[in-house]
Amino acid sequence: GTYSSGYGSSLQMSCLSCSAGTSSISGASKCINCTVGSFSTQTGASVCYYCSAGSYRIITALDSSGCVQCSAGTFSTNGTSTCQGCGAGSYLSSRGASSAEACVQCPAGTFSTGGLSICDNCAAGSYWSGSGGTSLLLCTACAAGSFSTGGISSCNNCATGSFSTGGFWSSCMNCAPGTFADTSGTTQCKDCVSGTFSVSGLSVCVSCATGTYTSLSATTSCWLCGKGTFSAVEGLSLCRSCSTGFYSTETGATSSSSCLAQDQSILFAFVMRQEIDYYSDAKVDIV
Repeated sequence: GTYSSGYGSSLQMSCLSCSAGTSSISGASKCINCTVGSFSTQTGASVCYYCSAGSYRIITALDSSGCVQCSAGTFSTNGTSTCQGCGAGSYLSSRGASSAEACVQCPAGTFSTGGLSICDNCAAGSYWSGSGGTSLLLCTACAAGSFSTGGISSCNNCATGSFSTGGFWSSCMNCAPGTFADTSGTTQCKDCVSGTFSVSGLSVCVSCATGTYTSLSATTSCWLCGKGTFSAVEGLSLCRSCSTGFYSTETGATSSSSCLAQDQSILFAFVMRQEIDYYSDAKVDIV
C-alpha cells in the first residue's frame, strides 16, 4: 500500500501511501490504478477490490468512489465494468441483480426487446397469447367482432348492441339507429324489421306502440296512424283501416272504437243544423 520513487533509501519514512483508487505490492516504486471493475476507497491499499455481483465500475482514474448498483433491467457478475441487459422476452424490475436468472419472462400480452425493467404491452386492438414475447411483431390484430385495450392475451368479444369489423380496434362501435345486434362478437349489425325501430346501441329493436306503425326496415321511429285507421296492437307495419261505412278523424287511434258509422255522422250533422236554425229564428242569445 506504499511506494517509494527514490533510489537507495533506507528509511521507512521515505515510503508514501498509495492514494484511493490505486494499490501497490511490497517494494513498489509506484502505485497502480485499480482496473475497470475494481476499486479502493482508502489510501494505502495493497489490493483493489472487485465490484460485487449486481454492481459495476467504469472509472479507472484515481477515484475514491465505490461501485454503482446495476439498474433495473440489467445484472452483473463480479468485477465487471458494465451491467448486462436482460435478454429479449424478459424483464427485471429490481436493481442490483447478480445473474441472468433474476430476469423474469414477459407475461402473455407483452414483449421485451431486452434490458427492460417492465415489458411493453401489445398495442390496443391486438393480443399475444404466448409468454416471453421478443418483438412487437408477435402481437396480432383482433379478429372482427372483438377488441382489446392492449396488453392482453386474447381479445374481448363486442357486447350485444355493438360491433367491430376486425383490425386494431380498441373498442367496439354501437350499432347505428335503426339497427341492432342481439349476440356478442357481432361483425355487422342487422336492420330492424318493419313494425320496429331502434336508437343507437341496442341489442333488440323496439316494437311500434299501439296507434303507431312503420312500413320500412331500419327506421329510428314509428309514425302515427293516419285518419281513418287505427292500431290496436304493438309492432304493426301498417295500421288497420276503419271498416266500410265507418270513418275516423283521429290520428294515432289505438282502437276500432275510434271509427264512427257514417250514418250516425249524417244524423248528428242534421240535428246540429236544426238546432242552429231554431236558435237563429228565435233570436235566442247563446251563452
